[in-house]
Amino acid sequence: MSSTVNRAYTVCSFIGIVLSVIPLYWHLQAWNTGTCMYMIWTALGCLIYFINSILWRGNVLDKAPIYCDIVTRLQVGIGIGIPACTLCMYRRLYKVLVRQAGAVTRDEKRRIVIVDLLITAGLPILAMGLQYIVTPYSYGIFEDLGCQMLSSFTVPAILLFNAWPLVIGCVSFVYCSMILYHFIKRKRKLAEVLAPHQGLQRNRYIRLMLLCCSEMIIVVPYSSFLLSYTLKSGLYKFSWSLLRHNYTHVPQYSTTEWQSNPVEHVILEVDAWSLVYCSFAFFAFFGFAEEARDHYRRVYSSITRRTRFSKSSGSPHATMSSRKTADVRASAVKSRKRHDSILSFSDLPSIPSDSVSITGDLKSDIDIEQQDSPLESTVTSSDGPLDESPQLPDEVNPTVQLTSTYTNDNADAV
Repeated sequence: MSSTVNRAYTVCSFIGIVLSVIPLYWHLQAWNTGTCMYMIWTALGCLIYFINSILWRGNVLDKAPIYCDIVTRLQVGIGIGIPACTLCMYRRLYKVLVRQAGAVTRDEKRRIVIVDLLITAGLPILAMGLQYIVTPYSYGIFEDLGCQMLSSFTVPAILLFNAWPLVIGCVSFVYCSMILYHFIKRKRKLAEVLAPHQGLQRNRYIRLMLLCCSEMIIVVPYSSFLLSYTLKSGLYKFSWSLLRHNYTHVPQYSTTEWQSNPVEHVILEVDAWSLVYCSFAFFAFFGFAEEARDHYRRVYSSITRRTRFSKSSGSPHATMSSRKTADVRASAVKSRKRHDSILSFSDLPSIPSDSVSITGDLKSDIDIEQQDSPLESTVTSSDGPLDESPQLPDEVNPTVQLTSTYTNDNADAV
């Protein structure tokens, strides 16, 4: 890869990781092991190539031996795990079409999940262990691509490694043919057929079919090409001692070296970019569906709700507003108490005139208020209004007027 292509691949592989993980949550709810394992294997492959493209950009140094030992085994599992996931999805789609009416029990779901895990995880793990038999070196390092698994050109290598994707792809092709036959035959009753299967609607069923078909179109021809290239290159006699003679040696290939062979160049590039394609293709089929948009809305609503809460709780303006509100409420309570005390004072019995003394200035102000708004009072009792109400002396009436005026001002303030 050139430096520009390598940087572009780094970005695309990182995006592939994100796109592969996003739909995982709601596919787990549908008990669809094939699609979940497909996302896991794809995200894992993109993660490996993302790290490799950064660590070995422009160099072939053996800087992470333990990491390379682990990663090269995982690459074997990814190469078989993704076709196995496609087979698992085909198998489930076929079972849904041919199943008789009736709800799927919990035991049946558990049995389906166990079988799917044996296909999607058991076969890749088995292939990782068997790969040790046919590999001449622990791993090799390719510039810009990082550590890669190396296989020998022997008959056991073909049987234990090269033939697996092709065999799985052929079985998937058989399932695909049967699915298309039953799908056309029962197209009108598809909604009734899918009813017992929770989380599997008509649109999702069709998307799964399209995804499997797109994967099979790539896997079967590419696996056939790899097998034919291995046979044309010539097979060597298998020798355990010869394979293990220099097993700890780490071959290192610069960009010029591994790009000098056009076929090897194509194989390495396809292996790297095919994982990015798988992640983008899966998200294109399931990342924009109706259930995906519903989950996006929920996540967005949750984030905005939490953001608003954090802003409102931590904002100084909100704190000052709350303090002002508390002060206003406290002053209102005080005003009400003072208002009640004044009213109780105005309800007291009449006071003798000789006990009231008013200063000159205050008396003049009170006289003006009396002229503007004369007091009209009515005395009530528990038995009803009285026809004749006692009048206070003239010199005491200003006191009542003063009390009434002060009370109204306070009532307005409240």
